[in-house]
Amino acid sequence: HVNFILVSETVCVENKKHLTEKVFKPIVAAKPFFLVGGYKNLQYLQQYGFETFNQLWSENYDNVEDPKKRIDHIFDTIITTVDLYPPIEEQIQEKIKMLNKAHDIALNNRKHFWSDEFYNLLISEAVSNLERAKLELASKRV
Repeated sequence: HVNFILVSETVCVENKKHLTEKVFKPIVAAKPFFLVGGYKNLQYLQQYGFETFNQLWSENYDNVEDPKKRIDHIFDTIITTVDLYPPIEEQIQEKIKMLNKAHDIALNNRKHFWSDEFYNLLISEAVSNLERAKLELASKRV
């Protein structure tokens, strides 16, 4: 049973919106994840209707512009989230509850990934991007 997956996006030091199959793999597998991505890429993912895990652990790293500081913050968050030492029974039980809730969120994300709502959003975005590209090419007379 995997507690979470650390996703390292292709573009993680440039501060631009960029999501690839890497972040969608744990979503399809219904696994909680931490995203090592560009500035505000978790927020970008949320715009597609996916729920991230900010109700369970801090995702403030998404708001850190400096890439090195963002990555350091991600690792600090992971250490804090999964730290089970010293193994105090009450803390372990709380961590287990938290991770179970994270898996519930991950299951809902998988359902959303395969939903008509997400599919239609992607098709609409693709058509819009194609129209925008056609207009740009026409303005350049290419």
